[in-house]
Amino acid sequence: MKRKRKSEAPVPSTSSVHSRANLVREDSRHHSRVRVSLPVTLVSGLDEIKGEIVDLSLTGAFMVIPELPDHIRPFRLIIDLPDGHVLILIAELVRFDLRPTGDGSSHFYGVAVRFINVSDEDCFTLLGALR
Repeated sequence: MKRKRKSEAPVPSTSSVHSRANLVREDSRHHSRVRVSLPVTLVSGLDEIKGEIVDLSLTGAFMVIPELPDHIRPFRLIIDLPDGHVLILIAELVRFDLRPTGDGSSHFYGVAVRFINVSDEDCFTLLGALR
């Protein structure tokens, strides 16, 4: 049986990047998700990608962006909240899919992310955004 070398990074696809995520069904989430429309800037290295968060929970988000970030390393999300707060969180890519534009001439990416090491203060701010 051929073993995968540690240096080989998983390639994201429309399925989950992390195998554990395949075991979690939508009805068994630990934190409820809320439909939102929040501007977000994803910062990966020197790249900035602007998009919109459309689904938010205490542990992650689903957003629509025009291009994919580096899928190997975590990245920063800068989220503009309606109350004027700006939340900066570290996240990692869980999965993505293609979303055609209205006229079908191009596409966006629907990207699910998991937040990493959320501080108590950021968690409190997120709770406020979810109400």
